[in-house]
Amino acid sequence: MEERTYVNINLSAIKHNIQAASAKVPSGNVMAVVKADGYGHGAIPISKYIENLVAYFGVAIPQEGASLREAGITKPILILGITAPEGISQLIDYDLTATISSIEEAKQISKLATSRDKIVKIHIAIDTGMSRIGFLPCDIDKVISLYDIPGLKVTGIFTHYASADETNKDLSKMQHEKFDLVIKELNKRGLDTGIKHISNSAGIIEFDNCHFDMVRAGIMIYGLYPSKEVTRAFVLKPALTWVARISYVKVMGMGCSVSYGATYVTTGETRIATIPIGYADGYPRALSSNSRVLIKGKEAPVLGRICMDQFMVDVTNIDGVCAGDAAVIVGESGSEKITVEELADKAYSFNYEFVCGIGPRVPRVYSEN
Repeated sequence: MEERTYVNINLSAIKHNIQAASAKVPSGNVMAVVKADGYGHGAIPISKYIENLVAYFGVAIPQEGASLREAGITKPILILGITAPEGISQLIDYDLTATISSIEEAKQISKLATSRDKIVKIHIAIDTGMSRIGFLPCDIDKVISLYDIPGLKVTGIFTHYASADETNKDLSKMQHEKFDLVIKELNKRGLDTGIKHISNSAGIIEFDNCHFDMVRAGIMIYGLYPSKEVTRAFVLKPALTWVARISYVKVMGMGCSVSYGATYVTTGETRIATIPIGYADGYPRALSSNSRVLIKGKEAPVLGRICMDQFMVDVTNIDGVCAGDAAVIVGESGSEKITVEELADKAYSFNYEFVCGIGPRVPRVYSEN
């Protein structure tokens, strides 16, 4: 492509990662978590590509679910967060499944559903240690009362691991036990819990034989590991490559300042290339004089501060660089490679945040190679 910059998403890699997750679950049921526009990768094209491989989709808010429905997605879609009052009508209009974390929330949804003579499917959230949303295990009577609220149908129940991506698994084991006790208590009362799920990406990778009926694959779909502490024996394929086209090349003498604040000054004759992306595109300012790109298979260090729309690199030691040449921001060039994790670490961030931060003015291009 001749775009100023673009991100390429390898759909075959995403398919591989989904299949790897599915292989870990006896049921084979995977919820593909595509919130935040598929973690910056593009929720709609990815969801269309993998719909026949998954049992569910997971999003954060009703608007995200509505967008998938309007794009033709027919599989069940779970809203993983709280549905605000203004979003309740979308649950009904687009056949979205709500997460319920309180009686008040359930009653609000019930009120609109019954007024329209509709049934809203719900999954019950149990808080076993995340302290984010959900009923505490001691609130079992409140959970039981959900079954009697009109206009609602319980089709699932779940909890969320808080530290499955860490070496110490004690909290995760305790969470699993608490969740299991809640399910047993509901079953003892003769109540159908529907689909039971607990494992996020870290849980899928780290645990065996404790995934209940379905797993929620998020960051791993995109070929990124949840943390440095999870096993790399579980092979994922990164889906994202980011490329920009050099916009300008010039030679500067010794003692010339580069970019805002003159934080970098040349120490000799230096050939400088301008890369036409910046922090407005999701290339963080924290990478100022602290990163590199790949050009013609060689490393080009970042010089000076990252601007909103541009930054500069040193191409003195790379022959024949000119405007229009490709600069690899994330990906491979020759024998060199830059990963999302490398950039995220240097920016004092982590891979989730980095890919979510790649801005909307960076086109996403999809391929199967």
